[in-house]
Amino acid sequence: MCFIDSSNLRPSASLTTETKPDSISFLKSLQIIFTSPQMIMLLLFCGLSVGGIQAYNNNVTYMMTVLEFKQSIGGLVSSFATTSAVVGAVLLPLAQKTCFKKKDKFFYLIVFIICDVVYTLLLLTMPVPESWIKKKHEYQSIIKPSLPLIFITSIFAGIFVCMSYPLFFETAAEISFPVNEIVSGASITLATTVTYFVALLTFSAVKAEYTTLVALCLCVLGSILIPFLKVSYKRSEMEDLEREKESDQKQIQESQRGQKSMYGYSQAKIDE
Repeated sequence: MCFIDSSNLRPSASLTTETKPDSISFLKSLQIIFTSPQMIMLLLFCGLSVGGIQAYNNNVTYMMTVLEFKQSIGGLVSSFATTSAVVGAVLLPLAQKTCFKKKDKFFYLIVFIICDVVYTLLLLTMPVPESWIKKKHEYQSIIKPSLPLIFITSIFAGIFVCMSYPLFFETAAEISFPVNEIVSGASITLATTVTYFVALLTFSAVKAEYTTLVALCLCVLGSILIPFLKVSYKRSEMEDLEREKESDQKQIQESQRGQKSMYGYSQAKIDE
């Protein structure tokens, strides 16, 4: 009778302990995150793009009043941009399941090119420096302020930014594995929050005339970093490996049960 040795198929001690997120200390996790070129690039890209856009959305109401719209109209534009984020969050899983599975970098590139175009359109209709405006203009923007255009571009910005934001947490978890997802997610939140406050301070310093330009520059700078971002799927590869081993172990156990039952059947025949 031949029995298969399944010991070689079990995860080794080093594999199961060293790669478990719970086995890594908090300080070690921080060291991995802030010394990894991949994570540093991701944090810079996420912070510049998302943090700047979030800060810009908080200034929309003020800029609308500069264009001589009512404050309530500005509040509506800002609320529509925020509410449209729900649409982006719903569309993300659909996009990931269809065309962009394990194509995070390509997804980011498409999304933020669209955001760059959106903020370029906003630059045309939002307040700009007086030197950019013809003397005959009765308004403080390059073209006559268009409320429908402002609404549409703000909604598109909300949708596409929030399509990408949840994915940043997933990408961070993959790149920084075996760091716990809580720690890697906190680093993404830290990056966006720091840039958010820096952008708010910048907007208050440059006033409404340069706010859209600064937001566009931050978004474009973040987009430029995307080609230099290297995304690895360490966590997914480890999970796939563990699933394969579990499947192999089940097959071995079923084979052993079959062999034992055949042995029992043969022994019964001999006894007869």
